[in-house]
Amino acid sequence: MLCIQEEQDGNVQLTVKLMSITMKKSIWLAAGISCLILGNPATDAQAEISVEITKASKPTFVIDSRPTFVKPPGLGLSIASVGFYDLIYDGNSYYLYSNNVWYRSSNYRGPWSVLQKNNLPLNIRKHTITAIRMYRDNENRMLKSRSNLLKQQEALKFLRTQEQKKSDERYKRTLQEQRTDENTQRTLDEKRGDATTKRTLDQQRSDDTIKRTLDEKRTDETYKRNLDQQRSDETIKRDLQEKRTDEDYKRNLDQQRRDETIKRDLQEKRTDENSRRDLDQKRSDENIQRTLDEKRTDATDKRNLEQQRTDQYNQKILDEKRSNENN
Repeated sequence: MLCIQEEQDGNVQLTVKLMSITMKKSIWLAAGISCLILGNPATDAQAEISVEITKASKPTFVIDSRPTFVKPPGLGLSIASVGFYDLIYDGNSYYLYSNNVWYRSSNYRGPWSVLQKNNLPLNIRKHTITAIRMYRDNENRMLKSRSNLLKQQEALKFLRTQEQKKSDERYKRTLQEQRTDENTQRTLDEKRGDATTKRTLDQQRSDDTIKRTLDEKRTDETYKRNLDQQRSDETIKRDLQEKRTDEDYKRNLDQQRRDETIKRDLQEKRTDENSRRDLDQKRSDENIQRTLDEKRTDATDKRNLEQQRTDQYNQKILDEKRSNENN
C-alpha cells in the first residue's frame, strides 16, 4: 500500500508500509514500471527520462537534456513529450503529468513536487489532457509536414541543379563537336588545296619538260639536216672538181654555168623541201599539242571525278560518325 504525505518544504515523501503480501506486490509493481520506463523509451521523445527509486522509495524524474517545446496556436502553452509523460511550460514553471498525477518544478531537471489539479494554472486547467495532447500532436504533425515540404523543395532544387548541369554539359559537348567538325572540314579543305596546288605544279613541270624535249628534238633535227646538206654540198663539189679535167676554158665555163644552174635548182629544191618540211613540222607540232591538250583535259576530268567521289565518301563517313555520337 502506497501513502503520499506532503511536508512543509513542499516535497513529497513516499512511505512504503509493509502489509504482508500487499507490500511485496507493490514493490514488484514499482520495479516493473521502472523497467518499462528505462527499457522502452518512446521513439519520438525529444529528451530521455527515467524514474529512480531510492532507499526511501522517493520517485525522481531525471531529464538528461532540455526538451523541445511546441506552442500550438490557440492553446497558449508550450508542450513537450518526454518518454511516456507530458511536460508543459507556463509562467516560468514546468508541469509534468504522469499516471493521473501532476507535478511542478522550477527547472526541467527537478526537483518535482506533487500538485493538486485545482492548483494548476488556469491556462492548463481549462483544457483536458486529451485536448492538450491533441494540440501537441497536431502541431508536431504540422512541423513534420513543413520539414518534409522543405526537404522536398531542397530535393527538387537539387534535381533542377543536376538537370541544369547535365544540360550545360550536353551544350558544351555539342559546341566541342561543332568545333571538331569545323576543324576537320578546315583540314580537309587545306589538304584539298595543297593537293590541287601540287597537281598544278606537277602539270606545269610536265608541260615544261615536254616542251623542252620537243625543242631539243627540233634543234637536233635541224642540225642534222644542215649537217647532211653541208655534207651533200661538199660531196657534189668534190665530184664536180674530180670530173673536171684539162678541158678547155669553154668546157669549164659551160661546166661552171651548168654547175651554177644545178646549184640554183638545188637551192630552189632545198627551199621547197625546207618549206614543206617546216609545214609538216608545224602540223606535227599542232597535232602533238592538240593531243597533249586532250590528254590533259581527260586527266583533269578524271582527277575531278575522283576528287568528287573522295569528298562524297568523306562526307558520308562524317555523317555516320555524327549520327553515332548523337545516338
